[in-house]
Amino acid sequence: MSDDVTGAPTLLGFGLVCLAAAAVLAWYSSVTTLDLARTGDTATLTYETRLFNLVTIDRQTFPDVTGVSLLRSRLAGARSDTPAYLLLLSKRGQIDAGYIQQRFWRDVAAIDDFFTPETSPPPPALHLSSIARSDDFRLFAFGHAAAVFLALLGLGISWFTVRAIIEHRRAIGPV
Repeated sequence: MSDDVTGAPTLLGFGLVCLAAAAVLAWYSSVTTLDLARTGDTATLTYETRLFNLVTIDRQTFPDVTGVSLLRSRLAGARSDTPAYLLLLSKRGQIDAGYIQQRFWRDVAAIDDFFTPETSPPPPALHLSSIARSDDFRLFAFGHAAAVFLALLGLGISWFTVRAIIEHRRAIGPV
């Protein structure tokens, strides 16, 4: 092994960047669930985001939800690929929880069936998961696999770099 540690700060920086990238990737590919629980004539909406589908990292609750609306933003004759926009309606106005809510725009029929049931008695609850669809499942699986790889790579590089610096300091003695 070489006694030269001049590249150690660069390697340590690269290891830390790998760790940061792993954290961001795991965060953005996390699983979101939508839970609707009937409370009389309204429902309580809860979004829960979990890292690796195990650790809860965000939880948002909205009471008094009364319905769902899907806004189509494409103009007639437009050639864009803009997806529809999901809005949930409550007694206090429209609910827009951002990205986590938009992950469920394809489930608007199931959400609408919850609010306008064809069965009697109406269902007491609705539970939807973002990984129930194949595209979000792929995002979850590949994103978390890449996050684990980057985390291990970052930890390994950082560990060996710090170890090399410590051994180098021991070899040259006190300064």
